[in-house]
Amino acid sequence: HTSMLILIGTVIMLIGVTYKTNNFKIFKPTWYVYLILFNIIALLSTATKTPFALLFFIIIAIYIYSPSNLIRYVKTKVILFIMLVLLVLTAINPYIGVLDNIYKRIDIISTKDNVVDKYGKVRFIIAEYAVANAIENPIMGVGLEGFKSNLIQSTNIDFRTSTHNTTLWSLAEGGLIGLFLWLNIVFLLFFSLNRLLKRTKNSEKLEIHELSVVSGMLMSLYLIASLSFNIE
Repeated sequence: HTSMLILIGTVIMLIGVTYKTNNFKIFKPTWYVYLILFNIIALLSTATKTPFALLFFIIIAIYIYSPSNLIRYVKTKVILFIMLVLLVLTAINPYIGVLDNIYKRIDIISTKDNVVDKYGKVRFIIAEYAVANAIENPIMGVGLEGFKSNLIQSTNIDFRTSTHNTTLWSLAEGGLIGLFLWLNIVFLLFFSLNRLLKRTKNSEKLEIHELSVVSGMLMSLYLIASLSFNIE
């Protein structure tokens, strides 16, 4: 959740750089590049993988929905910025170990005795349990918090966690009814946001389109994140 909050600020600043606007009174737009770099370092320090996949998707989406003249403006700067990020991360890693956090997490998953088959594949195991819960009561599910009473237990691991996936959560704890209600929200948001972005792309007021892009990207951020953790 910490990494998601950092990512929200990063996305707002990325769009600010793209549209050359000042969203924060105390910061000039030229500062955004340094703040984005700082946020990327902060994301690495959380040792979570999902935000970087989301960040990649958001950057692609911004390019798709932004006017072509803005894309030409930022294209060169994006390449230079990526080079700057790689140089800074390489330079500071020996001192604060931001990259080492990721390496250590991967190493723990892959080498810890007798845990790789459980912990390393935990998302797949949780998915199996979620489906089993839904089969147990296909119409209404096992009820709120019902999933946690049927979790994985072994000599190495005692999980007391959520489904780490909102779609699986709606299926396990709400059955087919819960799944339908959740997917209904997802599709309504997706089609509404897509229509909003297309309608405002050629707006004479660039601020209107920027606002719709910010709204669309933040909403998309959470919808995609719902595949990795629970957002309900």
